[in-house]
Amino acid sequence: MNLRKPLMLLVLAAPLLAFGVSFAGSVHDNMLASVVFVGCDVEFEGLPFLAGSGSAFLIASEYVITNNHVIDSCHSDNKIKVLKDALRNAFTENISQKGKLPPEMEQKMNEHLRQNPGLLPRLQSDPEFAKKYILAWIEDLSASGAKARFAGITQKLYIAYMGKEAQALIKVDVSNIVWASWHNDNARLTGVDVAVLKLARPLGDRPTVAFALGSSAQVNDVVYTVGFPGASGDTVASAKYVPTIKKGIVSKLGGEAPGFSDEARAKGLKGVPVIETDAAMSFGNSGGPLYNEHGEVLGVVSFGPKDRAAGGIGWAQDIAVVLPVLKDLGLPLPKIRGTPRTWIEQNATLVWVGAAGLMLVLLLLAARTFLHRRPTAPPHAGGGRPPQRQVGPTSVAQSPAIRGRAGEHAGRSILIPLNGLILGRNAVGEAGLVFSENSGISRKHCSIVYLEGSQRFEVTDFGSTNGTFAIPGEKRLPANQKLVCKAGQIIRLGRQDEFELVLQ
Repeated sequence: MNLRKPLMLLVLAAPLLAFGVSFAGSVHDNMLASVVFVGCDVEFEGLPFLAGSGSAFLIASEYVITNNHVIDSCHSDNKIKVLKDALRNAFTENISQKGKLPPEMEQKMNEHLRQNPGLLPRLQSDPEFAKKYILAWIEDLSASGAKARFAGITQKLYIAYMGKEAQALIKVDVSNIVWASWHNDNARLTGVDVAVLKLARPLGDRPTVAFALGSSAQVNDVVYTVGFPGASGDTVASAKYVPTIKKGIVSKLGGEAPGFSDEARAKGLKGVPVIETDAAMSFGNSGGPLYNEHGEVLGVVSFGPKDRAAGGIGWAQDIAVVLPVLKDLGLPLPKIRGTPRTWIEQNATLVWVGAAGLMLVLLLLAARTFLHRRPTAPPHAGGGRPPQRQVGPTSVAQSPAIRGRAGEHAGRSILIPLNGLILGRNAVGEAGLVFSENSGISRKHCSIVYLEGSQRFEVTDFGSTNGTFAIPGEKRLPANQKLVCKAGQIIRLGRQDEFELVLQ
């Protein structure tokens, strides 16, 4: 059986198939890598009694966006409210479980009844009045107790990002809540539920996001919720916890957030625009991104139905609500799409596949012509075998090198010695490329070796602090593992030093 044609077809079609798989994979990988877990733990006099958790996403290497309600208990000026809520819950639970008032409440109420002789008969004869009376007492005791004891509260805010192995938690000082709708009267009245946190250290190797306003979406568009549904601080700290991605569609555009108030309407304010979707979301998804299928953030996941049994529906705040916040903070705005994609943009992959398919057909026709060609040699006048054709050299020897594209060595071409080139702050010598001390490059960052036999390059990261990346794709090289690549490959050291591997 002649396998030449099928094998050639497979070889020519392989890049086309690989493109479709890698494109979908890279979009989803970036979605997952842009999301971090957010935890807020509160302790009162050494005992944990209240916590919040959810998701967030990177808008710059040092800043993340989440819901205000996720970190509400960690506002530095919110301690009295937090303790008041906790005391109210404790008093109510004590009454419902034990069937009697807490001692401090009972003592004060008895004094009040002695001073008001007609009050007790009314409490005994009017259950509705008695209920309101007791609730008012609970509210007063909670408020007075919170004001007296709030100094005993400790708030802990942190984020975690997960991969194949559990990572250390990153502390976020509560003073680094750089913006929150809790502090903004108009935001609270209109239902905005957003907070911006500044991280203690940048996450330069994680992808940031692009935005797509709700005006760019259409009903039935494919969307994804990405985050940590059902997560808790204990789960994240003790397990290899990773974010999840759930697929759905846009079921409705527009509408107003549930928190929109009559007071806001009286002021002429509009409610927060929301995007309704059937993509799964639950506790822990709050604050995470709602992505479109192109990897752009459409909204901030914020609300679910009050009746959890209803299921199958949720809402994200239109990402447009975040833009004025970022402008007020002076943070750089990401790329923003404001209108729906054209047919060509929506079907870019299909167009590319069609063009590639046409190219494949042309290549197959050329291959078929080549395989069926039967060259004949002219008869040799002297008989016997014809003389062999002398073949001269077909190429000129080329030297391997790296060419600086960005950073400290931009514009330079550096030849790669026979034994390879070492790059780093301490790479002194003929076989080394030296970087300045404040460059962010490790003392011995990576090596590049040229394999003359296969005309390939080998790039090896030596476990550098800020990493070595293959571009495009921003893929970080594992420590001490060789990346074999061809001329034309671009690599980045740390955050800004880029080089192209060339033959010159």
